[in-house]
Amino acid sequence: MSTKYLQDQQTTSLVETPSFVTVTHPYHPLRGQKLELANVPRRVNSELMVRHPEGRCFRIPREWTDYNTPKADQSEESPAHSLDIKGLREIAKIISNIDSENLGLDKVH
Repeated sequence: MSTKYLQDQQTTSLVETPSFVTVTHPYHPLRGQKLELANVPRRVNSELMVRHPEGRCFRIPREWTDYNTPKADQSEESPAHSLDIKGLREIAKIISNIDSENLGLDKVH
């Protein structure tokens, strides 16, 4: 096995992962807040596990954060989005998860 191959393998496996994300979805109650990443699943379309400022963790869709936005493209204001029924359902699910965690009803996955 060549040294070049090993170097290439090592470099690609050391992809820099951010330790914080900012909520960018315009209708999310935590919009604009910087949250600590607790877990980043490898699947591209999976949800991120983030830590709320009060300490509890919850999941949020990647596209609702700046996780996949290159640092050079990040700006203070996110573009306006139309809120559709799918978005409303997602927000309701997030709020329900936060409420369940507050009441100690969170199920172990």
